[in-house]
Amino acid sequence: MVLSKRFPGEKKVSITDAGDDQTACQILEQALDDLEFRIAKRTAQLEAANQDLKNEIKEKLKARDDLLRKEKHLKAVQAIAAVGSFFAFPPDFEMDCSDGFFRLFGYEPAQVPVDFSFMKDHMHSRDLDRFEKDINLFKKYFAPFDREYRIVTPKGTIREIRVIVTTLYNPNKNPQEIRGIIQDITESKAMERQVIRNEKLASLGFMASGVAHEINNPNSLISFNIPILREYLGGLFSISDQYALENKGLELCGMPYEEFKKDVVKLINNIENGSARINKIVSNFRSFVHIKRNVEYQKSDIKALIRGCIDISDAKMKKLVRHFEVRIPDDLPKVYTEPEVLEIAVINLLINAAQACDKPDSHVCLSVEYRNFPKPRLIIQVSDNGCGMDKETISRAFDPFFSTKSSDQGTGIGLSLCHNLVSSLGGNIDVESTPGKGATFKIILPDLRNES
Repeated sequence: MVLSKRFPGEKKVSITDAGDDQTACQILEQALDDLEFRIAKRTAQLEAANQDLKNEIKEKLKARDDLLRKEKHLKAVQAIAAVGSFFAFPPDFEMDCSDGFFRLFGYEPAQVPVDFSFMKDHMHSRDLDRFEKDINLFKKYFAPFDREYRIVTPKGTIREIRVIVTTLYNPNKNPQEIRGIIQDITESKAMERQVIRNEKLASLGFMASGVAHEINNPNSLISFNIPILREYLGGLFSISDQYALENKGLELCGMPYEEFKKDVVKLINNIENGSARINKIVSNFRSFVHIKRNVEYQKSDIKALIRGCIDISDAKMKKLVRHFEVRIPDDLPKVYTEPEVLEIAVINLLINAAQACDKPDSHVCLSVEYRNFPKPRLIIQVSDNGCGMDKETISRAFDPFFSTKSSDQGTGIGLSLCHNLVSSLGGNIDVESTPGKGATFKIILPDLRNES
């Protein structure tokens, strides 16, 4: 028996007799072991490569999940904080905007094409020139800027925004990318104005106490002495009447005696009326700057309260308004509130509406409504068809001493007083108005009734 075996790189091996069977088996076993070793080694290499591939895939999946999580977080932050962002690329300044950017301007994401002219088209007229100057200057020098503007949404709502723009440069120091953030600061600016308003009121309250004291002292002296002076004049008139009977045609101060006597009485009455008016003005001034801190809530008959407000303002209504309409439901429930404070607020709104009427067919409507959903609340609405207000006037309507009326019609504290009184009751006032078509003021009060 002859066996032969050739391995790569080896010489031919021959086995010529059965005695060499053992040697042949050893050679075959060695070859088999060598093959298994190489297979095991290659398998280990493939397993290692496979594990590396699995680790790489796992890391990429983790990176993708982290990116999605950060994107979701960023969108949530932009929605909560009312923030939008954009990127622009010179020289064409094509913009890539976030979803929050579109929503700030009143659109759905990617609803309209956006560039700097889009922002310009939505700028409030009072800020348009300033925005154009800022953008042109930025395009020329690429200097970062931080500005506040007002925009007008498609629904006509005015929002206040803060725009922060920076520039990213390439290694050659050329502008490569423009990055911008836009934040809706409408609410924060409103709160800021409210803080300033409260500070003004606090200062005014301090001043009012001193002014009221200084005015009341001499006015009290006048009002105290008027009855005495009237009594003294009565004694003098009894003497002068007798003298006038004895001297026909008596004249005093260039007037017939009877006319002179009537004029003196009229002057005393005028002084008394003037003193009473001063006292009323000081009292109203104190009411304006002094808001109750410990409000005494009670179940109040709103229908009776409104009727009382109408009675007080009736004279003004009859003088300035041709049609005065009142809508009060018969089933209006009692509301847990402070009636005295609410009464002052409603009267101020009625008088303000009457003074705003400037048409022959002037009309004022007072309506009351009670709603249970979503929470119990009382709504008192005063509407007029008067001169109305533009957006700028509405934004300042509740500022102390701001008034569009002449000085003889108002001092600008009525609406501010009304706002503060309603706020002290935990409510708020909404206003809607169109120039030339009138205004609607709506008091919204929570019903804080005691369920126990």
